[in-house]
Amino acid sequence: MKRYFPISGLLLGIVALGMALYPTPNNAAVSAPFTVRGGGGAACTGDSDSGLGASPGLTCQPQYSAAANAASTSADLSVQVVPRAGVATADPQATPTTQRVLNYLYTLRGNHTLSGQYNRNNDWQTPYSGKSQSVAQACSPNLPAIGGGGDTSWLSHDEPVWAAQWNSGGLVFIMLNYSFPNGTGPDSGRGFNFLSHSDVVQLTTPGTSAYAQLHNAMDVTINGALIPLRDAGATVIIRPYWEMNGNWTNYYSGSMGDADFALLWQDAFTYLTTNKGLHNLLFHFSPNGGVGGYTTGFRSQYVDVVGLDWYTSQPTFVPGYNELAATGKPILLGEIATNDASSTYDWSAWPGIIQSQMPLTVGIMGWWEDSLVPGGRFPGFNCSQYLESPRMINLGGVHY
Repeated sequence: MKRYFPISGLLLGIVALGMALYPTPNNAAVSAPFTVRGGGGAACTGDSDSGLGASPGLTCQPQYSAAANAASTSADLSVQVVPRAGVATADPQATPTTQRVLNYLYTLRGNHTLSGQYNRNNDWQTPYSGKSQSVAQACSPNLPAIGGGGDTSWLSHDEPVWAAQWNSGGLVFIMLNYSFPNGTGPDSGRGFNFLSHSDVVQLTTPGTSAYAQLHNAMDVTINGALIPLRDAGATVIIRPYWEMNGNWTNYYSGSMGDADFALLWQDAFTYLTTNKGLHNLLFHFSPNGGVGGYTTGFRSQYVDVVGLDWYTSQPTFVPGYNELAATGKPILLGEIATNDASSTYDWSAWPGIIQSQMPLTVGIMGWWEDSLVPGGRFPGFNCSQYLESPRMINLGGVHY
């Protein structure tokens, strides 16, 4: 027998259902890990503050069978994790486009992963020449969705490349230049010293010579890339103080401590957004894998995306992933390549590793201009199979 309900009751029911499925999102820390289950269905789990899982406010939708992914080692189903619109950017004045890009990155968690590669000397743009010729031929017809760079020597010729990457439908990922006076304490013979507390105070206090040195160095990146890209309408994933947990950096967070590194990071954030009026940025917090201290100095309100750098003879799970997953932020691996020039580094293994062990990974940046192909400084193999995996999204497939 059919039952008829008053319209008001029906509307209330719809509203209640909507509130249950889509409560206000947040970026609080995750106390329970994201999981993927197969065997007849897919499920997301997470705690009430995680921003992960069906009940906390994200819908989980079966997307594709990992068995269809030739590179995958998992028989589980992956899921599409779709946040409600309105995930907040760290910069409250971020442009609408920048907000959409961040929302898009959240939708990729547990679902797909953006391919990325550092650009140098027009490696990912036509006309191809030199090393890029072999890259284009080996990886054809796909090119990475994210183009990156940052060495100051690259800026003069690569800013147009990044603009072209954006105009072609891709994303842009840039390292922020810096320069410090000597700090205190030895740095394992690397020729510079760790920053002390007094150094950090000087570096972050306007009017000091240390502040001028640091921010003049930042201006090289700002004037050479970030302002032109802003004026072109591009959103940039900006990467300050990468590998901060490594003792090969003079801003080593393990020596500096949590509060001082947080102050150094906040200074960069404020200088870029408030002082320079750059509201087209997503801030990327990127320690190195395998050395601990992954969240020293991390402050959620000043970070949009997290990541890890990882150099090994073959692709593997990246230590530090679980700690960064607990931040609730999208994970974009910042530098990935072989550490052995004689290895046969198999890029086609990455989609399976990500799907089965690191499902919140939304992007992966290959280091240097030729890390996807044999014969370079960081040789790689099977880039075509890697880029053609159903897990990966390449240039032309980014939609936000």
